[in-house]
Amino acid sequence: MIDLKSLKEKVQNLKVLIVDDEEDVLSTTEEFFNKLFKNVDKAKNGQEALELYKKENGSYDLIISDANMPGMDGWSLFRELNKNKTGAFLVIVTGSVEQDGEDRCLCESILLKPLQLEHIVEVLDKLVTKKGL
Repeated sequence: MIDLKSLKEKVQNLKVLIVDDEEDVLSTTEEFFNKLFKNVDKAKNGQEALELYKKENGSYDLIISDANMPGMDGWSLFRELNKNKTGAFLVIVTGSVEQDGEDRCLCESILLKPLQLEHIVEVLDKLVTKKGL
């Protein structure tokens, strides 16, 4: 079992970017992540996220993006970030697991909607392990 208090202490100083085109989902997710992290940014689509990523000099530790959005979707965003050899831990959120295997390789984790706390905790535990925290 993962110790939530210990996990929070390990991740609190990491920088997070949340990307979703649905304002209510974005607000709820941001509210939740603000309880864990001190630095949470948000974007309404992939293009806005990419611009923010560049503006912040790629300093995000964790980027969580909805898969399906108008304009640049989450998969396209992650393709662009991987071209830049991002050091961020990339997580896609989707309502369907039916995704091309090639796209699955673009991210460290896939979370299914609706988001569940236990799955978010598992992803954060993987992030902590990857970062050696």
